[in-house]
Amino acid sequence: MDPQKQKQFVLQLLYYGSILALLYVLFYYVIPLFLPFLIGFAIAYILRPIVFRFTQGNHIRLYSTALLFLFYCFLALLLFIAALKGILLLQDLMEQLPAFYQQYIAPYLAQSDLQVSNLSKELPFADILHSLLIQLQQSLASFLSKLTSSFLYTISKLMLSLPNILFAMFLSIVSSFFINADYQGITTAITSKLPKAWRVKLLRTSKLVKTTLKQMAKAYGILLLCTFLQLWLGLVLLKVHKAALIAFGIALFDMLPILGCGGILLPWAFVSYIAGSTKLAVGLLLLNLIIGIIRSILEPKILSSKLGQHPFVTLIAMYVGGKLFGICGMLLAPFVCMLIQKLQQEN
Repeated sequence: MDPQKQKQFVLQLLYYGSILALLYVLFYYVIPLFLPFLIGFAIAYILRPIVFRFTQGNHIRLYSTALLFLFYCFLALLLFIAALKGILLLQDLMEQLPAFYQQYIAPYLAQSDLQVSNLSKELPFADILHSLLIQLQQSLASFLSKLTSSFLYTISKLMLSLPNILFAMFLSIVSSFFINADYQGITTAITSKLPKAWRVKLLRTSKLVKTTLKQMAKAYGILLLCTFLQLWLGLVLLKVHKAALIAFGIALFDMLPILGCGGILLPWAFVSYIAGSTKLAVGLLLLNLIIGIIRSILEPKILSSKLGQHPFVTLIAMYVGGKLFGICGMLLAPFVCMLIQKLQQEN
C-alpha cells in the first residue's frame, strides 16, 4: 500500500476513534454532571422562537417568562394526571393478578392436568407430562409472587431516589427561568470567551444541529404514524374497544427500541389465550409479527432518507449506540452520525 494512503488511513482511524472516545466520556461523565442546567437551557431555547413569533420582538423577557410559567403548569398537570392514572392502573393490576391466576390460569392448568391423567393409560410418558404441569403451575405462582415483589421493590427504590430527582427538576426549572430572563446576555458572554474562528464554527454547528433535530423529528413522526395506523387497523379488525386510543398508546410505547409493541401485545395475547379468547390472542401475535417486520424494514430507510444516510450506516449506528449507551444511544446514534457527516461536508 502507498505510504501516503497508509498515513491517511491511520489518521482517519485516529480521528473517528477520538470522536467515539469523546462521545463516550461526554455521555457517561460530563453530561450527567450538567444535565439539569442543559435541560433548562434546552427548554428556554425551544420556547424562544414561539415567543418571537407571537410578540414580534416586544417585551420579550415578560412574555417569555409568562410562556415558560404556563409551559411548566401544563407539564405539571400532564405529569400529575399520567402518574395518577399509572399508579391506579398498576395498583389495580397488582390486586387482580392473584384473582386472575385463580380464575383463569389455575383452572386451565388443572384442566390440562386432568387431560394428561386421562391419557395416562394410553401414553407411556403421561407421568412425565403430569410432573411438568405441576412444575409449571408452581413456577407460574412463583413468577407472579416475584413480579409483585419486584414491583414493590422498584417503587421503594424510586421513592428513595425521589429527592435527587426532585432536586434535579428544581434546578432545571430555576435555571430555565434564569437563562430565559437573560438568554441573549448569557449566550453572548459564553461565545465572547471563544476565539472568532470558533464562534463562527459554533454558529454553523448550532444551525446544523437544529436542522438535524428537525429532520429526526420528522423521521420518527413518520414512524409513529405508520405504527399507529397499523395498530389501529389491526385492532379494528380484531374488534377491540377504543382501538384508536389503545393504538396511539402502544405506538408511543413502540418508540422504545428494546421493548416496542411486543412489550404490550405479547402479554396481552398470553392473557387473552388463558382467558379463552384464542382468536384475539392469535390476532395480536400476527399483528405484532407484521408490525415488527414492517418496522425493521421501514425504520432504517425512513431514517436514512430523512437524515441523508445509507440504511446500512443507520442500522450500524443504532446497533453500536444501543450497545454503548442503551436505549438513548440507539435513538441518538443516527443523529450523531448525521451530524458528523454534515460537519465533514461543511469542513
